[in-house]
Amino acid sequence: MTNNKKINVIILNFNNSKDTLLLVNDLILQKNVDLNIIIVDNCSTDNSYQILRESIKHDKIKLIKSGTNGGYASGNNYGLRSLDQDNNNYIAILNPDIQIIDQLLFFNLVQRYESLDNVGFISPASINEKGVINQYCAKKLPTYFDEILSSFLIFSKLIAKKNRYNFQNSPKNLSVEILSGSFLFSKFDFFYHIGFFDEGTFLFCEERILYEKISKANKKNYLICDLNIKHFASTTIGAIYTNIDQIKIFHKSLLYYTENYLFLGRAKALLLYPFLKFMIFQMKIINILKSIK
Repeated sequence: MTNNKKINVIILNFNNSKDTLLLVNDLILQKNVDLNIIIVDNCSTDNSYQILRESIKHDKIKLIKSGTNGGYASGNNYGLRSLDQDNNNYIAILNPDIQIIDQLLFFNLVQRYESLDNVGFISPASINEKGVINQYCAKKLPTYFDEILSSFLIFSKLIAKKNRYNFQNSPKNLSVEILSGSFLFSKFDFFYHIGFFDEGTFLFCEERILYEKISKANKKNYLICDLNIKHFASTTIGAIYTNIDQIKIFHKSLLYYTENYLFLGRAKALLLYPFLKFMIFQMKIINILKSIK
């Protein structure tokens, strides 16, 4: 009989069976933990589901398929709701486009989680080829006025830089606001208690909303800087949506977040809307100028 900690791992797949299978191969090598892997095919439009169904031969891996593609939050919630809601196991939400080399990663994440006070979610740090922590794996919550200024493209990079953390000489357990949704680790019962992901967005802003829920529960997020993964930027979204289409989706999610999670949200969303339209106008002008060259 094993005393290994039980961890349910959810991988959301959309048209990316290759990366999903590579990640599964990494996961089954994890030591000193009891992993159950749930792959949610989020209504892929290619033959991903068939490939995964034919390739998966492990009794600890379960493949399910959502009826519709409702986006990141909806797809992950579909997997979460497939689990027994009366358990105290750990839960990990993983994007397919990550690589795990450390075979004790999940064992160490459990140890670290149990050592922290008032913890909501933790995540290992994503590193690049040089072993440097990627800036996008954690960031500060942008303010409402940050979003207004970011609608002017000349200020957008400055605002992004303002909301970065300095990872140089940071503690092993760095308290942060927003963690990347590519790897989230917590207790299932805590995630269940805060209502899982808010399904009001299709893509983008899920991490901001999750941070609001965590803060309301008086918990904190931590980036575990000495435990690492590699995260390869997915080309799936880029293959489906143009840059402007992605911005439009982001703006829709941002307006939902503003209206539903900020004080005087409805009024702030209405005021923010024309600034977001102006941002798209600028991008269209830039695209026209690039096409002339």
